[in-house]
Amino acid sequence: MKILIIDDDAVFRGAMSKALKKEKYETFIALDGMEATGIIKAENPDLIITDLFMPNKEGFELIQEVRETDPSIKIIAISSDGLAGRSSFLKMAKAFGANAVLQKPFTAEDLLATIEELQGK
Repeated sequence: MKILIIDDDAVFRGAMSKALKKEKYETFIALDGMEATGIIKAENPDLIITDLFMPNKEGFELIQEVRETDPSIKIIAISSDGLAGRSSFLKMAKAFGANAVLQKPFTAEDLLATIEELQGK
């Protein structure tokens, strides 16, 4: 399974990638939605994990684009609760087309369980 991780936080992005590689997932990383667009076209990932708030192109815009071009790609939207009201943005992400949402911080186990759930395992 190919998984694209999109997050402007290098530490968080690296930790997710490491956890997924440990479970034998093929991972790709992008700093923002603009970089992700090229990777999506080149690699055709099965799953996208995207932060909602990033420079250049935010997760909401990316989710809409993916839903228009390839609705079969599974999407997990992620966001921190650092700012008041951010959890409502995760609800909005589901309305935009995300298959699942995770509120930061979350554990590798939470992420893996969500991926397995989306795979129907």
